[in-house]
Amino acid sequence: MMDYFINIIFFGVLNFLMYQFLTRKLKLNTTVVLGLFVLLFLVFIVIQVGFIGGMPQNKFYLLILFSCSLILFHFGSASVLWILSKINPKIKDHFVLVLFNFLRFYVVYFLIYIFQISYIFIGDY
Repeated sequence: MMDYFINIIFFGVLNFLMYQFLTRKLKLNTTVVLGLFVLLFLVFIVIQVGFIGGMPQNKFYLLILFSCSLILFHFGSASVLWILSKINPKIKDHFVLVLFNFLRFYVVYFLIYIFQISYIFIGDY
């Protein structure tokens, strides 16, 4: 059970740092961000060295890949919005863009974290 908790903390901190870096919605001072990076690094070392009986590395790397997909989704959707704004400049004032930004900045991060938690608990390892 402890390995589940450590993996959940690891992916929660990783996704939070990606959210903070990509969206710039939160204003954290550098000591908090540095502390989270140190925590992330220490938990990564604990997981990789195997102090806990955790998941196999291929399953761990699959969950890391899902976290990295946040970067791809962020820049991919930003480029689509940039192209759409060049084609039609009035799209910046459209209500669908507000909904899309809400999905892009909040819902996708939450859904990926929920997937990671469910895979940690339900994944067959």
